[in-house]
Amino acid sequence: MFWLQMLVIVAFFIPYQVSRMLHETDGMIITSFLLVDIYCAFMLSLAWNAYKANPTRIARQMVATWILGVVLYTLFTLTFAFNACKLWNPNDNVNAVNAAIGVMGALALVRAKALPWSHPDVRMNLAISFRVIPQTMLALNIFASQSSKGVATEFVISFHALIALRIAGILYAIKEHGTDRNRRCMLISESLGWASWCLVTAAWLVHR
Repeated sequence: MFWLQMLVIVAFFIPYQVSRMLHETDGMIITSFLLVDIYCAFMLSLAWNAYKANPTRIARQMVATWILGVVLYTLFTLTFAFNACKLWNPNDNVNAVNAAIGVMGALALVRAKALPWSHPDVRMNLAISFRVIPQTMLALNIFASQSSKGVATEFVISFHALIALRIAGILYAIKEHGTDRNRRCMLISESLGWASWCLVTAAWLVHR
């Protein structure tokens, strides 16, 4: 499952979208990449700490996954920034505010309940603010601009494939080891992420 995800990312997810944004960015917004980049960096720090505490194969794969996430979303952000006619728009303001609210909500959980930043509830809160809402705003931006020229077909399809693989992996883990808070929060986060990407897909189909 891990290597299949890597193959999809390297073969389809990265090259087609970068190539598209070198020539066209209509419908895209920078915070849909930048906020996910920040989220990946945060998750990488947690994965690295987990790996240092218990250097297993799974922990090593998680570090590799989030490193790749940081690299590709940094690449997406920079590609957009250097090629977009308009770097920032009102939907970016909405994403920025929601991200700030998400961080404050996570901080409140950490302080009020003495939870670590690696706690599933905290990570789910951040995932919604830094992944789900930006994708929803991307869909709304495509509808508003009536253009999805900046979104590559392969990018849309491969994103569905990646989320499906992650959800399949979580469901397999639940089947083998049962449900715990961590797996439940991961499943909720990924399911909401898929729902928001379905909105992006709908917007992309309407305004291709």
